[in-house]
Amino acid sequence: MTKKIWFLGLMLGIFVGITGVAKADDSLPVESDPFWTIMSQLNRPDDTTCYTKTKALLDSLNLGYNTTERATATCAGVARIMDMQANMTTDGVTTNLFDQTDWHHVSGLYFEKTGYGRIEFSTEIDFMSRDFMIFIQTFGERMAMQKDEISLDADIVESLRTAGAVLTMYNVSSFSNPEILVDNATDDGSVVSNLTYDSNSQTIVFDAAHFTSFKAVEKGTVDSGKKPRITSVEFKKYISDGKEKIKVEIRGKKLNKDAVIKLGHQQIDKITWKNSQKIEATFTIKKVLKGNYKNPVMLKITNPGGKSKKYSEKVDLDDIILTKK
Repeated sequence: MTKKIWFLGLMLGIFVGITGVAKADDSLPVESDPFWTIMSQLNRPDDTTCYTKTKALLDSLNLGYNTTERATATCAGVARIMDMQANMTTDGVTTNLFDQTDWHHVSGLYFEKTGYGRIEFSTEIDFMSRDFMIFIQTFGERMAMQKDEISLDADIVESLRTAGAVLTMYNVSSFSNPEILVDNATDDGSVVSNLTYDSNSQTIVFDAAHFTSFKAVEKGTVDSGKKPRITSVEFKKYISDGKEKIKVEIRGKKLNKDAVIKLGHQQIDKITWKNSQKIEATFTIKKVLKGNYKNPVMLKITNPGGKSKKYSEKVDLDDIILTKK
């Protein structure tokens, strides 16, 4: 999956609050905005009843502006969500979303990356809800597929994080007896189930109890690993390519070059392994803020094999963001 964000460019232009109330940090209208009342009454973004329903609601609110113009603009913006299909096709992604007549009750919703994999939700999804729109804004960043690997970071929306799914990996490596690592660690049986491997079609299919990162490997090739140790952590804010970043210098022992590092729910953008006693991890501040509703957050490092260590002190994001560069 490329890092192109299919949805975000569209979403930021679509979701303007009906009442003029400031948007929340996630760039969507606040939960109390009548916009979500309208969304709840539409079956699809291109619902032909949008204008009538929107104007009636705006008229009832007596907001003191031209409801005809606002209703027209709102419905035109919502309808543009359908443009996502063309953007996704360009990225080699297919989905059955656009075939649905009722986006509030989408069963068997899937997203498939040609040649790499497929994620199919096991539960019914209300795609027109605010929670799902929060998630889908950065879907292009949150879903990644490459050879033998599929990941989907859904932690930002609890109902999606715990939603089950059927995952399919295409064109996998040749295995004798594959297993699926969960977050780079051997699964304890609580996440992956019903795994099947077809060596002829080079396909692996399995059920996932919740969303995270999954990697196919030959069974028994990952040992228990060594538990990392963190002795000190230093944070530095800087700007790169116009984006505010956080560089985290982690010192300790048994720090693996393939370690998974998270700041709250957000994984790193880049890891620079110096040696077993020093690692530098880079995060994009905007992503960290989108991925974490609660502050302070925990810094966690996980070595291959699942051995993890949390930093003894929680990290106050406000302190880091407000410091001078």
